[in-house]
Amino acid sequence: MDALQEKMSGALIADQRKEQLNDAKLRAVKQRSDYDEFCRIVAGAHLKPVKPCSRESAQISKPFEYFVMPKYEQPSESTPIGPMPAAASQFVAPADIAELARACTECTVGRASTTQGRQELELACTVLEDKIAALQAELQLTQQRVFPLHEQLRALSAQQEDSKPRAQCELTLAEQQHELRVAAEALSAR
Repeated sequence: MDALQEKMSGALIADQRKEQLNDAKLRAVKQRSDYDEFCRIVAGAHLKPVKPCSRESAQISKPFEYFVMPKYEQPSESTPIGPMPAAASQFVAPADIAELARACTECTVGRASTTQGRQELELACTVLEDKIAALQAELQLTQQRVFPLHEQLRALSAQQEDSKPRAQCELTLAEQQHELRVAAEALSAR
């Protein structure tokens, strides 16, 4: 009886493998794969498909995540606490916008995580705000000087137009053209 049962289970397993191989071959032909891919598909026919794991198995296989406080070190006496005055003495104000953009990119990308990088960036911003305020004040002074001159020029041009009527200007132009014609005729007659 045991021998018969073993033969039956062996026959079932062989039948399952034959069916799996046949399914794999049909799947490979349907996918129109090349010969190497076909061999891989047929060779892996007996493998079980990967199924997503359940929540329970995910929790079991999850590695232990622990929290460790970082080691606290007392600041040494040589490390200054507070703002760094050395950064202000080393800082050079940017000359134009391109230089400012480059400096800001360097500070934010390279050293934004450091205290010194943040301080340099803040210092650059304050210097630029001061420059912008100075330029705005200079612009206002220039406008205060230029606008009265513009108004004076406009008034002078209006006075000149009022002092000579347009018809009189056209008359003098016609007289000058007539004199030129007479002079040209005199020259051509000689």
